[in-house]
Amino acid sequence: MNRFSYSILAACIAGSMAAPTAASEPARGHGVKVGTSYAKARANLLASGWRTDEEWGISGPHRSRSFNQYPEILCGEGYDAICTGRFLNASGALLVTVDQKKKALPVTQVEAD
Repeated sequence: MNRFSYSILAACIAGSMAAPTAASEPARGHGVKVGTSYAKARANLLASGWRTDEEWGISGPHRSRSFNQYPEILCGEGYDAICTGRFLNASGALLVTVDQKKKALPVTQVEAD
């Protein structure tokens, strides 16, 4: 590997270790952390003035819900489908992605929509 290749590699590594982008800013200060259970994250968001977007959670031709207890969660199709809850407030929308393969539905990502 030459010096140019090392420079590109170093730039790529530095870029991947950068601070969180503005997309995660709306989640700060609302008690939503990656790894927490969805139930706890949801309760913190609701207590902070966010409301659920229940229309987001309706999917498919039969308009069925992915999780009856969490009507705001929408899941894609298939085994590795991504499941995301959507919350709204006066400043915009927030997406909270969960791992549906685990019972506690841990939060895996939080970003502005």
